Amino acid sequence: MKEAYTSDEDGYHLTESLYKADHPWTMWRKIAIWTQAIYQAFSGNFCEYDEELLRFREKETIDRIAVVNVKKSNGENGSDYEDLKAYAEKDKAELKQELEIIRPDIIVCGNNLSLLKIVLGEELQNEYTWDTMFAWWNDTLVIDYYHPAVHYPNRVNYYALMSICDVARKVRGK
Repeated sequence: MKEAYTSDEDGYHLTESLYKADHPWTMWRKIAIWTQAIYQAFSGNFCEYDEELLRFREKETIDRIAVVNVKKSNGENGSDYEDLKAYAEKDKAELKQELEIIRPDIIVCGNNLSLLKIVLGEELQNEYTWDTMFAWWNDTLVIDYYHPAVHYPNRVNYYALMSICDVARKVRGK
């Protein structure tokens, strides 16, 4: 991710924003739904999409997420791929170390797996990522899904991510 844009001179503070809000804002609600879909797929519990239940669990779900920003500065409204690529190349050692410290179970890229490939190099494995939308970094599943700002309905994203994870789980034999 890149940091959000803001007119605040001090920049944007994601953790403060999430903890101060009574309810997460739209993008984070979507990410909470995505996270719950992924969890359901790996638990083998393929639950129907239930907006009310998903909203009830959104805060606790968001607390289980870590965010790694490729561009470590107050971003602009839009992302320029070449700019993000330059940051990934320049900071790849630090970004990789950040991932190693976090030790994620799953990484979801916002349609930018190529940037993660710069950071992880040959450790990122899957020659069919374009077709499957997933790869592996050691034992960590890497999903190259759409950016959370995509305007697909939550229900579509829920079932799509659940299906991607189910395929990945079966491929990996877990």
